[in-house]
Amino acid sequence: MLANSFHPCAHTGAEYGNEGFLLPQQPLEKGPIFDPLSTKEPLADYSPEFCEQNYTREDDPHHEVFCPSQDPTGLRDPYLYPTLTRNERLRLTMLWYYTRDLAEDTAALQKMRTKLDIVKSVIGWEFAIIGILENDIFRRLVTAGIPLAHVPRRESTCSHTIQQSPGSVFFIPDMSVDPRFRESPPVSKGGLKMYAGTQLRCQADDGEVIALGSLCVASSTLGPGLTQTQLTTLVTFADMLTQDIISASRRKRAKQQEQNDLLLRLAASSGSSDQAEQIVMDILRQVFPEAQIGLTSIGAHGARIYDHGPLIVPPKDQSAIWEDDEYINKSIRTNNHERLKASQPIRAIIAKLPERPLATALVVATNDITYIFDDIDIRFTTSCANLLTSIRQEKALQIALRARDQFMRGITHQLRTPIHGILGSLDLLIADLTAQSERDFSTLSITEDQPKSGRYHETLSIIRSSARELMSTVNNAIKYNRLTETSDITRKVLPDKLNKVESDLLDAIVGYVSEGHLDRLLVFFRNRLPAEVELTMIDMASLVECLQSLVLNALQNTTRGSIAITTTASPDFSCIYFDVEDTGCGIAAADQQRIFYAYEKINVHSTGVGLGLPLACKMAEVMEGRVTLVSSESGKGSHFRVELQNPLLLCPITRPRHLDERLNIGISKFCVLAAESSSAVVEHLKSFLVSRGLQESTEISESLAVVMTANSCDEFNQLLEQASKSIMSVALIPAEMYQPSLTLVHATTLFFSGPFTSRKLEHILVQASDEVALRKAQAAKVAADAQAAQSEDGLTPRNHSCNSDGPIRPHSPKSCLLVDDNAINLRIVSMYCEKRKYPYSTAEDGLQAIDAYKTAAGGENPVDLILLDLQMPNCDGIQACQEIRAFERSTGLRPAIIFIITGQDSVSDKEKCFAAGIDKYFVKPLRIKNLDDGVAEFFKTT
Repeated sequence: MLANSFHPCAHTGAEYGNEGFLLPQQPLEKGPIFDPLSTKEPLADYSPEFCEQNYTREDDPHHEVFCPSQDPTGLRDPYLYPTLTRNERLRLTMLWYYTRDLAEDTAALQKMRTKLDIVKSVIGWEFAIIGILENDIFRRLVTAGIPLAHVPRRESTCSHTIQQSPGSVFFIPDMSVDPRFRESPPVSKGGLKMYAGTQLRCQADDGEVIALGSLCVASSTLGPGLTQTQLTTLVTFADMLTQDIISASRRKRAKQQEQNDLLLRLAASSGSSDQAEQIVMDILRQVFPEAQIGLTSIGAHGARIYDHGPLIVPPKDQSAIWEDDEYINKSIRTNNHERLKASQPIRAIIAKLPERPLATALVVATNDITYIFDDIDIRFTTSCANLLTSIRQEKALQIALRARDQFMRGITHQLRTPIHGILGSLDLLIADLTAQSERDFSTLSITEDQPKSGRYHETLSIIRSSARELMSTVNNAIKYNRLTETSDITRKVLPDKLNKVESDLLDAIVGYVSEGHLDRLLVFFRNRLPAEVELTMIDMASLVECLQSLVLNALQNTTRGSIAITTTASPDFSCIYFDVEDTGCGIAAADQQRIFYAYEKINVHSTGVGLGLPLACKMAEVMEGRVTLVSSESGKGSHFRVELQNPLLLCPITRPRHLDERLNIGISKFCVLAAESSSAVVEHLKSFLVSRGLQESTEISESLAVVMTANSCDEFNQLLEQASKSIMSVALIPAEMYQPSLTLVHATTLFFSGPFTSRKLEHILVQASDEVALRKAQAAKVAADAQAAQSEDGLTPRNHSCNSDGPIRPHSPKSCLLVDDNAINLRIVSMYCEKRKYPYSTAEDGLQAIDAYKTAAGGENPVDLILLDLQMPNCDGIQACQEIRAFERSTGLRPAIIFIITGQDSVSDKEKCFAAGIDKYFVKPLRIKNLDDGVAEFFKTT
């Protein structure tokens, strides 16, 4: 049979032979008292001369007592009164510490009783006593043949034993003839004849030996003296009993330490709750039930405890014990005949809380002179002080964070709102100017000094670019602050399509790029994961935010060329990589470390504030990934990589690797015509076309000719002339270079402006394929009808611009409700509705919006689109949305489409809004095109 497991604790242990008999009950009162002076006068202070005259000399080799032949000199009292010991303060301090609650420790007393019975048996006398000598009494702890008692110290013979040399035996062969003791109560009243006692001695840290009490034997009859063996046995057992007393104290303190640790864990688990500080104070009172516990301020000269002080305060993260030495010493000298008491703190633990501007100390003070604090008490108090410090710091941090969040929400709204007003007005004004410019078009040639779209359009474009750059700076500063100060960012890991990265990323960056910048670049998205991989478990919002920072960083450092975003995975699929490569200015080797630090830039005169890469790194850390610089060279571009560990790739759905079936009609080959045929931009474009199923060819007449913009008009015209010999030609040009005259001079070429993303290029290929099919079917009408050919995705090949706001949709909202407490914002969305011919009404807060919606619901034109601000007086956007949705459910009304347009972009705000029932969430400043796309999503064209 296997034995049970044993899990020991320091303060427990099974012992054999300590049970089987009952110990007598400890007395509560002092007595018996035979000498009236015992309770009226204190004992005299220690006197070396007194001890020399009355006790065994230090050099006496024998254990027997020095017994004068006549009355000792100066003995004026009826019997020899004991005095205080040489080290009385130290002796009492150690006694109080080691013997605290010893009278209630049954296990320890039973062990001592067993040893006492052995001593009594070996000596053979009638009485045996184990006792401790307190300041006013000799406490008989364990006895054999005599009752337990609290004998006044003056009357106890054992009070003289502790004055002897350590390790000696105080032996009185015949007390009835000894002039020192013959009139003492034990002899005159108790009839004792013989006495032998030795100290229960222990050693202080400095090596000094002190006596806790004594082990003694006594007899009421005379007999032979003690043998050397008996004397040695008495001393040996005294040392064993002292060890029992100390061990019992240590076991009790170990148990207390275990309890302290448990209480600290429970208090720490309360965190920074409102009750946390009270919980800490409660466990202190549980451990120190009789103590006075509180917090006190620390002045320039220290802390005060009631009327004491100023006291020395320990350094930070340390504790100290303070004692009122003067009061304790005086009490021992003048009140040693009675129980020592105090009406004020005598001893205290002081633990400093490093708070500012006013430092504070945790104080545990006691009026009990006999209560001695030890290192366990100090550690516990220090830990509680540290807990209080942590709790207060956490509370202060939470208050500061709430204040900061409130400030950031306010400043975010106040910064984005006016910028939204600027950008919204500019978008509408530029759209008007563009439309007017196209109506007034008359030129039919390309000239290098031709204005873009008029000086007003150029000026407004500069203003818009500056406002977008300012908005980008504001957003980056807000994001970086949020990521830096927030330790726990909420992640939403959901199955999502990898091809969403392209569309979401473009939507995220287009509002922060200066006018025309994106149109001059090729932006490729290449998914090189296996064909069967289309879904992954990922936090798409965090990924897009991370890549957005990298792509914007690339855009800031790339004026012309290409940016490629490539998705790959490691061979074992333990990592997924998102590589961002640009053909920009590159980074010198000396700068490749510092650019990852906040507010560091390659060129101090470049746009941005230097937060792009730090933001990307922070977002990668949120996803438990990292951002690295793979390579970079000045003048040639940079390659950054986002690496995410242990991705979960899902859904075996075939990824579209080849072109649309319509491309097979007439296009299978391509050639790229560019001024620099070996540039990285051309190589990226060729790689893209090959990945879509086309073959590169040198025969222009059999291929789709893709013309890249050139540095001069002459070069560009030459390339267009070469392309006219192909079966189909398309030209990729910046929007700033497009003029209506191009389509008249080069009627067989389709012109497209940027941004040239992977999705845009696929649409261009489809457009080109459709054009080839149309020309074959209608060869006689090619020259007349080429400009009217329309693409499936709404691209106009002769006059295409991605910046166009698009036509008014037939199925537009019948009634809009515009809600904003800011007059500028309200005017912007009102102008939008007027431009789009949407009927609208307005409201300035949530309550007005609810009333307006309910009123319109009973009329002929109920509201079907609501543009709603988030932060408003009286009733905010979330509350208004909830009320409107509740009204719709109760009345069976068809739900209106609700867009939130706000300056807040926190995750919590978005979650609350969607939970309330909104359909779209837009962050100011809002581009008119984005709003158009949102409307088109819910109000489809026919």
